[in-house]
Amino acid sequence: MGAPTFDLQSHSTCSDGALPPRAVVAAAADAGVELLALTDHDTVDGVDEAMQAGAARGLRVVGAVRALGARRRP
Repeated sequence: MGAPTFDLQSHSTCSDGALPPRAVVAAAADAGVELLALTDHDTVDGVDEAMQAGAARGLRVVGAVRALGARRRP
């Protein structure tokens, strides 16, 4: 049995990512990731969708946020 695979920084279209949360989860599951943290910038808007998609795919999803604060882009 190999070591678990984690992705602890992923972004969706809720911030600056290219895929919606559900598709981020699908891509991670297809790549063999076992635990995924959705870490969009300054928002947790996609976490519920990602967690639901993760549950459906057997992938553990952790909700997180990458806080940019004063450095936030326009």
